[in-house]
Amino acid sequence: MNSKQKGVFEYLGLPGVISILGLAAGWMSVVRLLQNLPFLAISAAIIGFYLDCLDGYVARKTHKISEFGRQLDGTFDFFNYLVFAALLFWKYLSPNLLGILVGFLILATGAFRLIRFNVEGFVTKNNQLYYAGIVVCHVSLTAIILFFIQQFYPQIISIIAGPTMVIVSLLQISRILVKKTNAYGFWLTLAFILLVISLGFQTWQK
Repeated sequence: MNSKQKGVFEYLGLPGVISILGLAAGWMSVVRLLQNLPFLAISAAIIGFYLDCLDGYVARKTHKISEFGRQLDGTFDFFNYLVFAALLFWKYLSPNLLGILVGFLILATGAFRLIRFNVEGFVTKNNQLYYAGIVVCHVSLTAIILFFIQQFYPQIISIIAGPTMVIVSLLQISRILVKKTNAYGFWLTLAFILLVISLGFQTWQK
């Protein structure tokens, strides 16, 4: 038995504290959805994404990468990306039985995807790291984009939203290889564009 047990902050470190701030943003996104403020919810979710990127960056730069941090990150990803995506889909894209079923599929496949990654890690092929299946933030991103399109083409989204989210959910548990890249500039820029669009819609609705 280990006589020296770590305290909370020894486990967390600065990367873990940033992860908790990301969880706070994720929680606020869910609260805003339940308050019928979807654009503010999306804004909070994007802030959570930025914090998710930041905690990994800080962990690498400070050499604080740990198994605890990886488990913490996966647990928070479930809430920040999957619970948010499932709730956004059900409440705004398909507020019916189909929305409930697809929302559950998002959660179930996402949970499997996160646990499998924690067990297996990356797939290595030709000295390149790959994820097995698409990553969970892509599910959230898809739901957000569908929601934005719905503002202009609601009839089209009513037809394609369900099948699209089913396909994206199942791709999480597929063995399709998704290259791990360091193209953070692209994803951070895309997130910023979505943040501006979301805040613009929120301002326009007032």
